[in-house]
Amino acid sequence: MSDTTVCGNAEVDRAVASAGERTQAIVRVCLLFVLMYATDTVFVRSAWAHQSFQIGVSALVAVSLVAGGRGGVGHFAKGWVTWLLYLVPVWGVFQLLAHTTASTFETREVLLRWSALVGVFFLSQTAAKSKRAEHLVLITFQRYKVPTSVRHLIALQKMAQLNSPCGKIRQSY
Repeated sequence: MSDTTVCGNAEVDRAVASAGERTQAIVRVCLLFVLMYATDTVFVRSAWAHQSFQIGVSALVAVSLVAGGRGGVGHFAKGWVTWLLYLVPVWGVFQLLAHTTASTFETREVLLRWSALVGVFFLSQTAAKSKRAEHLVLITFQRYKVPTSVRHLIALQKMAQLNSPCGKIRQSY
């Protein structure tokens, strides 16, 4: 048996690696869609927008960890500061389990928010395995984000005009 094979069959190992790469590519595309969704719902005050984003990120992290399970810890970013970032949600869980928080409800809410943010960080680290992939993801998101930002600014201006006393925004220079 070769040192490079895991199952003892090189063809099976290549097929598993290929399936894992396809799954990671799908996770990258889904991450891009989740980030676009989060961008579109950033001004929604209802809880469903934030919770659906957190669910989407959690599902993508789970799929990424299961699909990339053979890679071990190699997918995680290096450095002690990065590991401290990964431990922030663990600290929240510890506070909830030890009952050392002043507000259990708020701690749960912040724990979910930080878990989603750390999940996006983890997924972006795994998605950007090469400079070319990182550049492609950034350019794609930028090409989506600029028109979306303009659309949001126009909507905010229209809302401000509707809510002003005279019906129009006064500009003073």
